[in-house]
Amino acid sequence: MVGRLAALVRRTGWLGLLLAGCGPAPARPQVLLYVDLDMPLPDQIGPDTSPDAAVDTLRIELYRSGRQLLDDRMLVVATGANLPLSFGIPSEASVDGDVLVRIRAFRALFAIPGEQAGAPVLDPLPEVTVDRAVTLTLPRDGIDPRTVTLHGECMGLPVRFGIGAQPDRTCLDADHLEGLSTEGIASGPASGSVAGTWPRALSRPCGADAPAGRRCVRGGLSILGDPLFPARDELEYDAVPLRVASLSPFFLDETEVTVGELRELVANGYQGPLPYAPNPANEFRRSWPVPGGQGPNNVLDARNRSTPSPAPGAARRSPRSRDPRAAPAGPTSAPCAGRPGAGRSWPGAGRLAPAGWGSAPPRPSA
Repeated sequence: MVGRLAALVRRTGWLGLLLAGCGPAPARPQVLLYVDLDMPLPDQIGPDTSPDAAVDTLRIELYRSGRQLLDDRMLVVATGANLPLSFGIPSEASVDGDVLVRIRAFRALFAIPGEQAGAPVLDPLPEVTVDRAVTLTLPRDGIDPRTVTLHGECMGLPVRFGIGAQPDRTCLDADHLEGLSTEGIASGPASGSVAGTWPRALSRPCGADAPAGRRCVRGGLSILGDPLFPARDELEYDAVPLRVASLSPFFLDETEVTVGELRELVANGYQGPLPYAPNPANEFRRSWPVPGGQGPNNVLDARNRSTPSPAPGAARRSPRSRDPRAAPAGPTSAPCAGRPGAGRSWPGAGRLAPAGWGSAPPRPSA
């Protein structure tokens, strides 16, 4: 396992120095730390896994007393074969016998490129990062194997470093969202990886068959928000903050209908169910400055009622080949950056689709 880490490290330092001691020569006193996680890795993403739950990068920092940084590593963990990884921390790395290891697991997509000591690093966004602090007491002789597992339930809970004599606090698991950095450390080596076993990472099917004209959209974990979304004014620091959410499965209408098409249906005598009118109390959407109300080319939000389909034989555009003028107005960067739709420029770019129907919701003809 040490060989796996040696193939991934970007530069030498205290963590790499010990690798030479794991050969035929007698090993120096050290803690041999095994690191595992329960989030899925890229090669474990499938139809039953929420892609947003996956991580692909580890950043490991080693500190001695006084928060003196000794080493900082960026590791790519693309497959389950990379876990559990292990590395040694020599006892000579510490002055008083203790060291602090900070381990962060994240997707490189949600990190800001930077530089430290002349080496490239990634600074992960804390809202979508699993952050773990581990305080270790180094042995005077021999090898002391220890195991630490990072849990997805700790995503978005950053380490709280103590001030003065206060202890460092860190999320350990779902039952211990705030523990001490000295806790949750198992003795002995890891027996195998638990990557991909995080329950919230599994997608959930709809509980019943889809009604006619609808499709099931599976539920699961999703990362919402976009740190690059423009603020409305200088007082709004983070317009669409990143956050981890568990979405329930739901049914979505197969037929895409625009406001203009619905108005035409109503004008021609349609008397079936209509989409719910939006809630004007939704301040964000209600106050967004979009002149002219809901335009005829905007796509309907069907909410909890089926969107009516055009009459049989009516000319229809495929959603993939529809007139670009019929695309919904929206921001230049989709709220989920890096996923399908991100970075596209739509008609009406920079504005959200308004919530209103214009002067009043369309109603069936008498």
